Amino acid sequence: MKTFALIIALVSFTHVSIAQIASDNLSWVSTNSVTSATSPSFNTCSGPVSYTITSSLGFRNISAAGDPNYTTGMVTPAAIFDPSLTIPITITFSQSICNVRIRFADLDGGQNEYLNAISPAYSSLTDVIGDFSNPGNSSQVNANVDNASGWVEWNGPITSISFNYNRPGPGCGLIIDSMIFECCTSSPCSQFPQLNLGNDTLLCQGQSLNLVAPIGYDSYAWNILPGNQPDVTITAPASVVLNVVNYTANLVQNGDFESGNTGFTTGYGPGTGGAFGLLTNPSTYAITTSPNLVHNNFGACSDLGTTGPGNMLVVNGSNVPNTTVWSQVITVDPNVDYSFSAWVTSVENITQPNVAVLQFFINGVQIGPVFSPTLLSCNWQQFSQFWNSGANTSATISIIAQVSSGNNDFAIDNITFNTVCPQSDTIVISYDPAQISAGPNVTFCENEPETITATANFANPNFTWVSGQTGATIAPTASGNYIVQALSPNGCNLKDTVAVTIKAMPWDFDTVAAIPSDCGTNNGAVYVLMTGNFIGQPLYTWNGPGANNPNQINASVWQNLSPGWYYIDVENNGCHRNDSVLVTPLNPPVANVSANPTSGYGPLSVTFTNGSTNANSFDWYFGNGNSTTANDLSSQNQVYDSVGTYLVTLVAINGTCTDTATIAVTVIPPYVPPVIPPIVPVDLKTPNIFTPNGDHVNDFFTFELLNIKSLDVTIVNRWGNPVYTSSAVPFSWDGKDAAGNMMDEGVYFYKYTAKGAQDELLEGQGFVQLFK
Repeated sequence: MKTFALIIALVSFTHVSIAQIASDNLSWVSTNSVTSATSPSFNTCSGPVSYTITSSLGFRNISAAGDPNYTTGMVTPAAIFDPSLTIPITITFSQSICNVRIRFADLDGGQNEYLNAISPAYSSLTDVIGDFSNPGNSSQVNANVDNASGWVEWNGPITSISFNYNRPGPGCGLIIDSMIFECCTSSPCSQFPQLNLGNDTLLCQGQSLNLVAPIGYDSYAWNILPGNQPDVTITAPASVVLNVVNYTANLVQNGDFESGNTGFTTGYGPGTGGAFGLLTNPSTYAITTSPNLVHNNFGACSDLGTTGPGNMLVVNGSNVPNTTVWSQVITVDPNVDYSFSAWVTSVENITQPNVAVLQFFINGVQIGPVFSPTLLSCNWQQFSQFWNSGANTSATISIIAQVSSGNNDFAIDNITFNTVCPQSDTIVISYDPAQISAGPNVTFCENEPETITATANFANPNFTWVSGQTGATIAPTASGNYIVQALSPNGCNLKDTVAVTIKAMPWDFDTVAAIPSDCGTNNGAVYVLMTGNFIGQPLYTWNGPGANNPNQINASVWQNLSPGWYYIDVENNGCHRNDSVLVTPLNPPVANVSANPTSGYGPLSVTFTNGSTNANSFDWYFGNGNSTTANDLSSQNQVYDSVGTYLVTLVAINGTCTDTATIAVTVIPPYVPPVIPPIVPVDLKTPNIFTPNGDHVNDFFTFELLNIKSLDVTIVNRWGNPVYTSSAVPFSWDGKDAAGNMMDEGVYFYKYTAKGAQDELLEGQGFVQLFK
């Protein structure tokens, strides 16, 4: 008989790179039956890790006897042998873990046992014994042969795993052989704050935005010039990018030499002393707080400010080329950017041939250019360079001295090697595109009507003016600045200003007058008198007669004019006043005409009477194509044959003066008497007694008809029941019903509807007595 067991192995934790791997054999599970058990807490990862196993059936710790692959495990009670049983199992971790691997075994293929509802779906599946397979989805595992086993893996990070063990028939069961998991690794850069400049921002026109570099970063650079200032002020639309860099703790051991002569290797030897001090001999070095303490000719250079004794590495240059000055091996992570830096100074004032020439190498590959300090003693210079680890897991950093002759003496301090953690964030600053305009500046004269109109580049603006007026268009009444305001669709307060200048006009017309002109003689005149004060000399401009006459003159008086309207324009300082005056003729002609008759049937003979005055010549236009000229007031006669209205015009003339009078004459159509159609008489008479007894005297009830073209008759008895109907013309009833039966004596009632010859409608009713 097979036994259902759940087994998880436990071993000690082992450090692997920056992750830790755990393996557990479940030795902590109680031997008593439980449905839930929690592991001890293991101090690893980012804190203690424990996990809890829960099952719907009780389980306990057992030994999987007879199989060396299994050591300890868990078993459920006898209910496991219940057919068609589904057992849910959950494993919950106290914190997120990664790369979880569980070995499942003894999935009885003969009974079609399987795991399903696996959550979260697993990442991979590996056979160990037999056929342990994926049925086509990552939420189920099948055992296709008895005793099959394999690894199921989840990449994570995860905090819980759940699944169902299914056994469709009787039999035995499931073993969880072992479980392995790793601590989730984290980037060394995750310790630094996430760079966030905030949300994209919409500004109102005229606003500015000051962006300040957040704290918590070692360096920063804006894409807005000059780039390295602590803040930038945005006054125009821009996509603002901030690049920041953090450096992790220095990975170089004793890079500031505060711990003395430890943590590095060198091709130089320790100083052995001599006439000039400890570093009298070439190819020697010393850890000291000042070069002058180890060589009399070296300068008294200070440390770069590191806390502690203030040590530095001081070198009496080697005569052997390409000697390693300093070297250290550092563990690195693959594909990570690192920053290397070292500070170097000459320790005595020297010439160019004697300056130190240094190269920097990582894993035998030079990084950066060849480097030399300045020729001045105690003038610290920094060498820095970025390096990507690629596939490397360690970095051998070396400082090599090239020069093989001369006094190439120098000091090194503050060697650093840090992980580079760059970040970048972008914030888009845009400006509200809404704009309003109060319009161009305007200047106008006080007597001119003028308006200013505000416009906007968005729909339905609500304009208000600081002057108190509302609406897009206003009429300014005084000089000054007029400010219009509106709220944009984005809520920005918009405003614009227009300058209005109204020119004062302290002058006006006093008199605009005319002198009449004799008819036939151009001896009229016009003149103007002004009042008030001008700026300089005004400009007088006359034209006429008539509004469109091109004749013009610049003067306050215009003489020798014919009758008519004359127009004056006075301009001063760009402003104009206008007026007009009429030059009248002396004794002008007055035209007058009358007609008798003014209307009638054609041919219509009409006499026209001339009642004009002050004229000596007359032009007649009769409207029928005839015209004539007369030199006296004689009457004129005309005959009008055709129907219509004729406009007759009389022009009275006296020299160049004229006057016109008109009168209308109408010829009306002849009278046509109306045609009256003949009237056809209609009538209908009925008797009230008839005797249908066959004596051929009054045997029928009939109607006497006169010009009747249709007739409908209905006869009913005293009870209102119809006994006879007819539509015949003429009508006749023999006293019988529709079946031919003779009716009884008595009173019968009738009703009729008839139409006359001209479709007149006649209706009526009555009674008739039937006697035999």
